[in-house]
Amino acid sequence: MDSVDRYVLKGLAGPFAACIAGFLVVALSGELFGLMSLIIEKRVPAGQVSRLLVYKLPELMVTAIPVGVLFAVLMELGRMARDSELTVVQVSGRSLARVSAPLVILGIAASIITYGLNEYVVPETNHKSQQIIREYILKDVMPPAEQEIFFRGTDDRYFYLGYVNRSTMRVQDILVFELDGSKPSKVIYASSGTMGPVAWELQDGVIQEMDSQGFTVSQIRFDRMLYTVEDETGVFLGEQRTTTEMSRADIREIVEVYRASGIDLRSFRVDYEFKLSLPFAAAVFAVVGAGCSLGARKHGRFYSLTVSVALAFAYYVISAVLRSLGNEGLLSPAAAAWAANAFFGALGVGLIVRGDRLV
Repeated sequence: MDSVDRYVLKGLAGPFAACIAGFLVVALSGELFGLMSLIIEKRVPAGQVSRLLVYKLPELMVTAIPVGVLFAVLMELGRMARDSELTVVQVSGRSLARVSAPLVILGIAASIITYGLNEYVVPETNHKSQQIIREYILKDVMPPAEQEIFFRGTDDRYFYLGYVNRSTMRVQDILVFELDGSKPSKVIYASSGTMGPVAWELQDGVIQEMDSQGFTVSQIRFDRMLYTVEDETGVFLGEQRTTTEMSRADIREIVEVYRASGIDLRSFRVDYEFKLSLPFAAAVFAVVGAGCSLGARKHGRFYSLTVSVALAFAYYVISAVLRSLGNEGLLSPAAAAWAANAFFGALGVGLIVRGDRLV
């Protein structure tokens, strides 16, 4: 790394920090505004509201860091372009691709940090924030019925409930997976049942015992059975987790368990891929930001701000559309998750190559 690289990287610090701070202030204000009516109506303590916002910070940082990289690259290289510093560097023999190299390395480092947050910090903080919401805010407005619910219980047990009536605790299409290590050792299916604090009453079902290879070794039908759960109802009501409250390892484990019983959790597989692709938006933004920076030579001071907002907005809107297409089965989970990164990365590379040709 020479003096030019250090000069460029040093100029990124201010815009990056300003963007992160501004993004978090706006995002937290939005979160607080969205909760305000419920906070007033439910009289949630101020301390719990503060905890809720603090728990939201890691998830917001997963978006803020890539956007901060994009903003900083566009602002600094845009300034250099307006002041003709970038032209001087290019004329002296250093290509825009070479100028961009330390920025891309910085973007990759930011992506790794973001991935670490998303994998090891965000699931737990999201779960804690949801526990606060469930306990203090939504306890009186929970939907009376839900469909396609799953949760992990005690003793390595997974539960899938096709339909739940919270008022009567009646359940339809129940699947219980008892694991031995990472593979099901017993699978219980019941067409209906009633959840209780100590035992569930299951009706019209079958019990399958499975060997270590996943093959059925015995199958017993039943009309009625009491299944001891040790307050799995409380686990269901308070500890259930969505994919935003899980790491990739957690999602993969659940997908594999259900796949062994013929259930394809496509939306989980899509979320599994997105949990890796979205953090690497920082590296993609470094490339596309460098490619777009030369436009600041002609379009003035606000060009960098406008383009950074437009690119970030376009990236996340396209990602949301691709996620929906993946959930509907119109795209494979991997294609849905990585298509936006591939498109914006290719766009950035093309603009960088074109920028060198224009010198």
